[in-house]
Amino acid sequence: MATAGLLEYLKGRLILDSACTQHLSPRRSDFVTFTNINIDIAGIGDTPVKATGKGNIQIFCKVNGKRIEMILHEVLYVPYIGPTLISVSQILKRQRDISISFKTCDTGIRTALITSKERTINFTASESEGLFFFFFLISGTTLK
Repeated sequence: MATAGLLEYLKGRLILDSACTQHLSPRRSDFVTFTNINIDIAGIGDTPVKATGKGNIQIFCKVNGKRIEMILHEVLYVPYIGPTLISVSQILKRQRDISISFKTCDTGIRTALITSKERTINFTASESEGLFFFFFLISGTTLK
């Protein structure tokens, strides 16, 4: 996929990112709490990226036919990044009762599984092009 095509493909998606140290979102409308900030953070290859806000995002997805809520805390608002990046390290740091595992199905499709130990809720992300994509609802809008 060409760079421009890849950026367009990733726009509006939720990606489980094991290298990202913070949750990042480019969509201001997704925040249920928000505080203005102005900080530089390290981007890919240590290229600085400007975060102009911080807050919580409420994410909804369907699990076994039920609408389930997940709150991402301390998400940085970075208007020009394309996809929302969900930090594996932030999930594990904040939620000690959560486990993340990766598996390959018999069909060869790799998935990431986030499991809540107390509620036994599973969120899955399927691999495509080397990235793990969530199929969530954010603010009532279905994301692919």
